Amino acid sequence: MKKYNLTKKAVRNILIRWATGKYDEERVRSEMEMIEISNRPTEKHSKQEYISILEEIVGQLGILHHQYMMKKDVPAFLKFLDAEPGTYEQAWQEWEEYWENIDSEARRKELEKNPFYLTGGEY
Repeated sequence: MKKYNLTKKAVRNILIRWATGKYDEERVRSEMEMIEISNRPTEKHSKQEYISILEEIVGQLGILHHQYMMKKDVPAFLKFLDAEPGTYEQAWQEWEEYWENIDSEARRKELEKNPFYLTGGEY
C-alpha cells in the first residue's frame, strides 16, 4: 500500500488542486482519507502542537461530504494550515469560529442536488 505522508506540503497541494479544479470533492476526500489511514495518531495532540492542525484538516476533509465542506472553504483551510509557531491556539479559535458562523441549513440546501454530499435527501 502506498504511504501517504501527513505533511503541510501534501495537504496544501491537495487543497490547491481542489481550489483550481484539478481535484473534485471525491478525489479530495479520498486523498485525505488515505493520508489519515496511513498516519493514524497514536496519541491526542494538544492545540498547541502544529500536528493537531494537520490532523484536524485531514480528518475533516476525509468526511467532507458529511460536513458540507466546499471548495469555497479552501481559503479557511489554507489560513489554518499556515498558522505560525506560537499562534496555534489562536488559529484553532479562528478555525472553530469560522465553522460556527456557517449556516449549515443553507449549505445543506445548496448541496442537496449534488449526489456526493450526504444532505439527508438521499435517505
